[in-house]
Amino acid sequence: MEVAHAEMRLELLCETVRFSAEKTLFYSNLKSVKIRSLSDLESIPLISKIDISKSGASMLTCRPDVGSINISSGTTWGDYLDASTLGGELKLKNLAEPAFVYRSPEEDDLCRQLTISNLSAGLTLRIDNGTHGARHYKHAKEISFPLQKPFHYAAIKKIIRDSPKIFGESITGVCGPSNQLKNLAAMQDLAKEKIFSPFGGPDYLIGYGSFVTSKWRKLLGETYLTELTDAYAISEILGSGSPQCNICKAYHVQPWVIPEIINPLTGLRALSDSGELVLTCLLPFSRVQPIIRYRTGDIVRVRKCAIDFSFLPCGKTGDSVFSKDGQLVIGGYELLERLDSIEQINKWHTPNQKMLGIPSSYGPPKIQVMRELTSAKKSHNDQAKPGIRIELSKNHKNDKSLRDLIKGIINSDGHSEEIFVDFGEIDESTVRMPKQ
Repeated sequence: MEVAHAEMRLELLCETVRFSAEKTLFYSNLKSVKIRSLSDLESIPLISKIDISKSGASMLTCRPDVGSINISSGTTWGDYLDASTLGGELKLKNLAEPAFVYRSPEEDDLCRQLTISNLSAGLTLRIDNGTHGARHYKHAKEISFPLQKPFHYAAIKKIIRDSPKIFGESITGVCGPSNQLKNLAAMQDLAKEKIFSPFGGPDYLIGYGSFVTSKWRKLLGETYLTELTDAYAISEILGSGSPQCNICKAYHVQPWVIPEIINPLTGLRALSDSGELVLTCLLPFSRVQPIIRYRTGDIVRVRKCAIDFSFLPCGKTGDSVFSKDGQLVIGGYELLERLDSIEQINKWHTPNQKMLGIPSSYGPPKIQVMRELTSAKKSHNDQAKPGIRIELSKNHKNDKSLRDLIKGIINSDGHSEEIFVDFGEIDESTVRMPKQ
């Protein structure tokens, strides 16, 4: 199947490059580019979220039928250009300029259908980040509901209970950003109730957009009464959503998307089985705003699968530890998985949790990847290296056995170089807080 996909992708890539060069100002310099193989894609410059932010309008095709303008979620940047403004005075002039992703009405419908296709013929409840009220997409058999204030929890309970009367059928599936699914699970856990239990639980639960540790998977299963199915997706690439493969337990890109793995420091093709994921969306998708060689900021490890190319997300470029030549030492998600169950580590209290009345005990562990960190036992040969700072709770700051345990857990894989681990308070004004 991988060979068949390669042949199809090559044909569509040629058409996509030609179409983009003719129809957009941003890609007009690609008119002279010749694509004879998939490797020729490397002759086209990489783009990033900064390019979409600054030049997204010039990526639009001639007279596009724009149905929606989607704002990228801010996972890569956060709200501010300069993290030092986070803990001080709110400087609105220093807000990061959003990256807009434009789609036609047909592309919007396709995105919704791809998320829940072939999973259930029933009604899907999407726990979303935006809008004040519920939205019912009849053709997609989906109800979209926000979870941003405590009363939304009561409203979600009501829509679950009353859906047979309102829509003529019960809710049979739940999907949404994983951080929102976790918030709803935390609220059920705090209220000591299972709001889906009257109907025996949904047939499926699909999350996307953030990493879910084993600890959270257990709580999600207990509150939703069904196991979580992870889906990889990014808002910049139309139809990039892909559920976790039952065979390799990793993720496959869709046939209309071309994946590349690059060294995050050099931007060149990665020489190992890990690196930054780069995606190109092919025609007939993304006709309104072509996206070619987009740096996702996601660090992945390549996995072997009989079906097609597959990968396992293991962090973002900003929360992972790399060697000087750009080789991955440990990913940010891998750190979360290892440290999430250690209760003696302080937790981040995210803005969403505060608004919903969820205590910080449900937050992610308070850790910070440092680009330059020296060993606690300094010697004249010591040089600054990447490392990790961890904030322990007040009663365990001086617990040497706990510190040694954590260092051992982090370095348990026998990395090519030992990861420095520093214990101390984390200045929240110098680091972007995770979503969840």
